Amino acid sequence: MSSPLSGPAAWDLVCHAYTRVLAPHAEQYATDALQLAALPPGCKIIDVAAGPGTFSFLAAKRGCRVTAVDFSPAMIELLVQRARREGWESLIEARVANGEDLPYAESTFDAAFSMFGLMFFGDRARGLRELHRVLVPGGCALSSSWGSLEEVPPIAAFFSILRRALPELEIPPAPALLSSPELVESEMIAGGFSRVEVHTLSHDLIFESPDDFWESFGCSAAPAALIQKRVGVQRWQEISRGAIEGLTEMFGGGQLAIPMPAHLGIAWKHAD
Repeated sequence: MSSPLSGPAAWDLVCHAYTRVLAPHAEQYATDALQLAALPPGCKIIDVAAGPGTFSFLAAKRGCRVTAVDFSPAMIELLVQRARREGWESLIEARVANGEDLPYAESTFDAAFSMFGLMFFGDRARGLRELHRVLVPGGCALSSSWGSLEEVPPIAAFFSILRRALPELEIPPAPALLSSPELVESEMIAGGFSRVEVHTLSHDLIFESPDDFWESFGCSAAPAALIQKRVGVQRWQEISRGAIEGLTEMFGGGQLAIPMPAHLGIAWKHAD
């Protein structure tokens, strides 16, 4: 059975909250990705599972020509609106498309990126083969993925609280989605890439309080938002009161800075 996170509905649901709460944090990893890739101005890149364009706009500001694709129409609409509002339409082209079946010819792009997107694909192997296919020989691809979220105590506690409060939903532990450097490397090599480097980096995800964490993460992280939608407003509010008390006991009542380790795998297509 495929995960609901491998379809567009979950990302349509959280598009506005994700853009407000989580995209600023993701931008730090997008900056890291651009530094690792060291792309020259004018290169042609594709941003797969682009979301609201967190990576796309940073790349465009460096003079790259960006094709941004996402299977979430709501995310792409936000990206298009921002590009129009900020005057980036000449450098960013956006369209609704599935990363497992990219509508582009072989050897179209100088570089390909998927920032925290490929990790949720229903068929990651196919997604990696598509990144490889659309790259020019010698081009690079970079995919980022989170480390094991069960090793991030506040987020592990968040979902543990939900599992205890809602046993009828049988909420599984956070899945291991490209959560180790070894897995990132092996899957990229299997996707056809000739050389892979994996860099593990971390930036803090900051909330003003446990209350802010519960409310903001609960509406912007797709797995949490899906649970919230399923149980309804009244039940979620009932759970929230005890959840915030429990999080405050565990982590204190002040600002919550959550280290979020991520693996950035950069690989190259063999040059003909």
